[in-house]
Formats: sequence, structure tokens, C-alpha cells
Amino acid sequence: MTTPANSPCLFVYGTLRSDAQHPLHRVIREHARDLGPAEFQGQLFDLGAYPGVIDSEDPTDRVIGELYEIVGDAQLLFERLDAYEECGPGFAEPTEYLREVRPVRLFASDSAANAAARDGKSNHQQTKVTAATDAWIYLYNHSLQKAQRLVHGDYLRRDDE
Repeated sequence: MTTPANSPCLFVYGTLRSDAQHPLHRVIREHARDLGPAEFQGQLFDLGAYPGVIDSEDPTDRVIGELYEIVGDAQLLFERLDAYEECGPGFAEPTEYLREVRPVRLFASDSAANAAARDGKSNHQQTKVTAATDAWIYLYNHSLQKAQRLVHGDYLRRDDE
């Protein structure tokens, strides 16, 4: 899957996912089109009230989230998201998160696989995925010494650990 340079993608994996019902998700919906459930090769950590994700070189490490194609005002969207994530200009360095572009994989369009992935009832490592596409993601940028890793990779299932 590819997207035009003028309509980049955004991958969300925690409090900004649709089922988390955070008020800021409305802003994502206003400026982006939901492409469906997706995964990122990384490690997910429970930081208490919210998650953090870091890169991983291990291809079995997966983080479940949602992929959006930005179709509205990307600058406005990222201003709001960066403020929420306390990332970018105006925030003390090192910021807690960094907004970076990373490859993510959209789950196949099979409606049963998508429904299972959205419900957290599938083994995401066995769910078919499409080719990778680049997307913006907020990566955690502080120490994870006291954080709990969520090996299953799905923040909405954090109580399952």
C-alpha cells in the first residue's frame, strides 16, 4: 500500500485509538480517514495512564493499532497531537515522545480478521497483513525501567497481562 506524499499516514496504538474513546480522537476523525487495524514492529509498554512504544529489531515484536490516512489539515492535526504528546518545539528536551515515520502494516481487508483484530480476540501474529507503508508514530523517548512491557502488543488488552 502506498499513499501520496500529500496525504501521509498516522498510526495510533493507545489512548488515541477509536475504542479508547479519548476526546482527541474526534480531531483525528476530522482530519484523517480510518484505513483499519494495523501493526508496528516494536515493543509496547504500560506507563500507567497511557502507553509508550519503542522500535524493535525482533520481527516477532508487534504493536497493534489503527492506521489513518491524513486527508485534512495535517499541520493542524499534528499541532494538536504534538501538544497532547508534549512533543516538538516549546517542550523541554528530551521530550517524552518523538514523532517519527516508521513502516507499519495494515491488516488484510478480510472483514472477519479486521473484526477480530479490533476486538482483540485474534492472535495478531497469525492475522494476514498487507505490504508495509510509512506512517507517523509517537515513539517513547524516556526511561522504561519502571514500565511494564505488554508482550501481546495491544494496549486495549492491558488488563490481560
